[in-house]
Amino acid sequence: MSKTILVCENIWKSFGSTEVLKNINFEVQEGEIFFLLGPSGCGKTTLLRILSGFCEPDKGKIILDGKDITDLSANKRNIGMVFQNYALWPHMNVWENVAYGLKVRKASGKNIQESVEKILNITQLLSHKDKFPNQLSGGQQQRVALSRALVTEPKILLLDEPLSNLDAKLRDQMREEIKKIQKAIGITMIYVTHDQKEALTLGNRIAVIDNGEIIQTGTPFNLYFEPKNRFVASFIGTMNFLKAKVTDVKNDSIELDTSEGKMLSSKKEGVKKGDEIEIGFRPEIPVIKEGNVNNITGKISEIEYGGEIVKLKINTTKNNSFIVNILAGKEKGLKRADTITFSISSSDIVIFKK
Repeated sequence: MSKTILVCENIWKSFGSTEVLKNINFEVQEGEIFFLLGPSGCGKTTLLRILSGFCEPDKGKIILDGKDITDLSANKRNIGMVFQNYALWPHMNVWENVAYGLKVRKASGKNIQESVEKILNITQLLSHKDKFPNQLSGGQQQRVALSRALVTEPKILLLDEPLSNLDAKLRDQMREEIKKIQKAIGITMIYVTHDQKEALTLGNRIAVIDNGEIIQTGTPFNLYFEPKNRFVASFIGTMNFLKAKVTDVKNDSIELDTSEGKMLSSKKEGVKKGDEIEIGFRPEIPVIKEGNVNNITGKISEIEYGGEIVKLKINTTKNNSFIVNILAGKEKGLKRADTITFSISSSDIVIFKK
């Protein structure tokens, strides 16, 4: 059974009259990568600064490994930090940058030698130990920043949008690097980002934040296929929405009246007959053929190629527009203006109460 290493309890923070964080509560398990995901300005970086000790909460507690560290200064928390801009010393080479934290802690020469060599081996930087930051690529600089934070063996590593300065291809590579490094060391990470792909790819669990509040916490699967509300559904991935009215509630399903006809959902979510709601389904869900229930017919207005996935935009005669994703190769024979029918399983329709 996993051990809870960090508890964030009832955290509030305001700057002037602006509430930035509102009653933040979550727990982080030892050895997991826990994401704080949300749009710019939602409060996630302020929360990270509070966890690191660079900012004080107005209310609430931070418990690390069973101890209240809310009032401890940053240098006494045993929490590592990787900044967005790397913050490397330009006049120090890789070895000196990584060793810096150990020297400040007055570690012995032998300990510094062994620890720095070990971490540079893990991050594959040992052959670059004599280079200066301006001689390194963006990805290499990021690994130096990771090495410097990890070499002091913190209980938790905080990462503040660490890949935002890299190009798309390098971001993909660094995601894999971070995953391998985390697995090799087994360290707990709390990772701030607005990039849903990073969170879904790397995260064990994700807390979605909006306007200073945690809206939903869960695994990538939970958040993607079982979003709590419209914001989560829209922010993480793409969701097709359709207005509906509940016409009947049965033991195993609800019947819905929509502009695309009668539909069924096996998820009831506490709705009752007569409720005006919205339903949604992910683009990967539909099957392009007529099924037993939940059929929608429309014309293809766009075909967008994205590597292994082909995105179809389908417009209906009821002025609805839907996105359907299919595997590359399955689109053969399809072209713009073609009329097609797709069906959605009743178990894959998500309910959003207004």
